[in-house]
Amino acid sequence: MKKYFYSILIASSLFGFNANAQKDEVRKNVINLNLTSLAIAHYGLSYERVVAERMSLRLGAQLASYSLSAGDNKFDMSGWGILPEFRYYVSKKGAPRGYFVGAFVPVRSYTFKGSVTDGAEKYEGQIKLMSFGVGFVTGPQWLLGNRVSLAIPFGFSFGSASWTSELKSTSGTVKSDISVPLLGGFMPRFAVELGVAF
Repeated sequence: MKKYFYSILIASSLFGFNANAQKDEVRKNVINLNLTSLAIAHYGLSYERVVAERMSLRLGAQLASYSLSAGDNKFDMSGWGILPEFRYYVSKKGAPRGYFVGAFVPVRSYTFKGSVTDGAEKYEGQIKLMSFGVGFVTGPQWLLGNRVSLAIPFGFSFGSASWTSELKSTSGTVKSDISVPLLGGFMPRFAVELGVAF
């Protein structure tokens, strides 16, 4: 009987140790979905990799697609974006949990198309936008149950943007090229992200 008792005791101790070890296991990878951007027809996904005790590298990707029509009037928007990012976690727990500060380089491209009918006159337009910049981000990231990630990053970026536009109508065609110099454009950043750590 004593042998069975000691065997059960040892097995229980080992099981408890393994459970605690898994619970305290350091997660090196995080995949997050941007919930905030879904409201504006942007689909954002990011992958974060821990490279040191308090540092990580992150790559975000965005796709945008939106269409709206009312009678003969139509509007379409499509685009993409990539956001390479570096994060430093000030929390004692280290990456990828706790409060962080970081820097990112946003690159975005968008195309806007639309057509409007006004009586006998019909207008068709297109705008292509390309932007590049540098930004700063901060915020908290939690690992719930050491598995589910929840993050609220916020910050801003400055950058340059250039776009071309073309407007066609029964009266003719008008084209223009416009560029905004570096540091000429300001873009705030805020998101609520949910994902998984592994």
